[in-house]
Amino acid sequence: MTSGRGVDRGNATLTAIKADFRRLGLTPFDVGSYDSRWNAGDSAAFEGLVRLRNVLAHGNDNELQRLRVDGVMDTVTWARRRLPALNRLTRAMDRLVWDHVKHVTGEDPWR
Repeated sequence: MTSGRGVDRGNATLTAIKADFRRLGLTPFDVGSYDSRWNAGDSAAFEGLVRLRNVLAHGNDNELQRLRVDGVMDTVTWARRRLPALNRLTRAMDRLVWDHVKHVTGEDPWR
């Protein structure tokens, strides 16, 4: 189940996460169906955090300047303001997996 994971081969992106979930039969990966705030801004907050993480991980100063122009700041305050979006994404992913496991097994997965 773990061989060939997208998150192990490159930068963390929503595309890689979706592909990895599809490999496990978790489709469609529609976070918006579990929390409407994903469609109303959480997606952009997540993408900004991923872009910032990738730029910082690779030490790409030129790209960091482009991020700043786009409003993505390399500050703790900027990142902390996006934590609620990450928390909602985590809860939606948990619900997606819960629903899938319950559908496959007929049992509540972790209670």
